[in-house]
Amino acid sequence: MLWHKRQDNDAGLKWLRYHLKRISVLRWNRNAKEVCQHLCK
Repeated sequence: MLWHKRQDNDAGLKWLRYHLKRISVLRWNRNAKEVCQHLCK
């Protein structure tokens, strides 16, 4: 039971880390686009 719970937590952490990485990349891309628009004007 404890082992199963631990595995669940690991999967949750992996999922969370993956999504945080994706969100930060998306945010960075958006910021880069805004900066580019300011520079390109």
